[in-house]
Formats: sequence, structure tokens, C-alpha cells
Amino acid sequence: MMARPENPRLARCFDDALSRGYEIRYVDETQVIADRKNTWGCLGLAFLFGIGVLTAFVVPIILLILGAFAPRGQVITYRLKRNGKVSKKRRAA
Repeated sequence: MMARPENPRLARCFDDALSRGYEIRYVDETQVIADRKNTWGCLGLAFLFGIGVLTAFVVPIILLILGAFAPRGQVITYRLKRNGKVSKKRRAA
């Protein structure tokens, strides 16, 4: 497990990320980088299959094609600024 940062604001971001189930990728005294995975899973595919049965397979095929190229999650970077505040940056992974 990664070491918790000493800065109280970054430590709060670290704790929030862990409590939400994010994977912590990197931690130091200036930033915390967390990874959040998308959670469609088997229920999402069953939902798309159900929609497909109801709509003659047109809409779910389009959704599955778009879903194949969709991002797999988000990488969230919490960075400590010079004024002591924390900036949050999200990007697709």
C-alpha cells in the first residue's frame, strides 16, 4: 500500500479516493494519482442484450461498437498548488 501524504488536504483526497474504491497509482508530497475504472460489467451487457431483443438488435449493436472504443476509466490527479490548495484534473484512461 502507498504511504499517505503528510499534507492534510492531499491526505483527505487520498482517503476519499480509497473510500470510493479507486486504485491509487502514485503518491508523493505534491500529488496523488488515482485510477477509476468503469463499472458496466456483465449487468451492462445483459442490459444491452435486453434492449437488443426489444429493438431488433439495431441500437445495441451501435452501442456495443461505440462501447468498444470508449475509455476504460478515468485517471484523477490531485496536485498541491503553491498557495496550499489542491487542484483536481481528470482525464480518460
